[in-house]
Amino acid sequence: MKTAISIKTVPKTKKKQKIFTIAVVTPIIGDQGLEALKACCELGYRISVATCGDTKAQKMYTSLADRYPYTFELTEDINKNQDLALDMANVVLLTEKPSKELLEKLQRKSVVPIVPEASGFIDFNAQKEEGNAFEYRKDSLWHMMKSIIRAAENHQFTYDWRNLQKNLKEL
Repeated sequence: MKTAISIKTVPKTKKKQKIFTIAVVTPIIGDQGLEALKACCELGYRISVATCGDTKAQKMYTSLADRYPYTFELTEDINKNQDLALDMANVVLLTEKPSKELLEKLQRKSVVPIVPEASGFIDFNAQKEEGNAFEYRKDSLWHMMKSIIRAAENHQFTYDWRNLQKNLKEL
C-alpha cells in the first residue's frame, strides 16, 4: 500500500543550495535505491524526498530523517512540495523513465536526472561535452552510487554542468 507521509515542509526558497542536493519526487523502487539514499546521507549530500512509497520505503525515509535531520528532508507528496524540492535540487534520482510532464519540469528547472540505462537519455561525457543525464545499471547499487558520485563531482565544474543542463533542454 502506498501512502504519503508528512514529516515537515520544504523551506520556501527557490535558491539552489550550495551543498549538492538530490531530489526524490517519484517512488524509490527496490532496496538499492533506498540503500543509495542512505549512502548519500553518509557522504553528506542533501536529500529532499517529496513522494510516497511502500511500507518499507516509508520506514527507511523516516529512519533517515531521524538519523540525518540536517541533510535528509521528507515532505508530503503534493505537487507544491515536489516543485520546491526540484527548485532546490541539482539532480533528481529516478528509478524508472520519467513521465513527459516530469521531464518537461526537469528541463524548465535545469535539474539533471540520474536514471536507469535505456530511459531515453545519453550518459554524460564531459570530455566530449555530450550527454544529458547520468545513467546507471538498474541491477547494481554500486553502479547507481557511481552515477550519483559522478554527478556530484561534475557539478563542481560550472562549464561542464552548464553544458549538461543545455543538453538536457535540447532533449
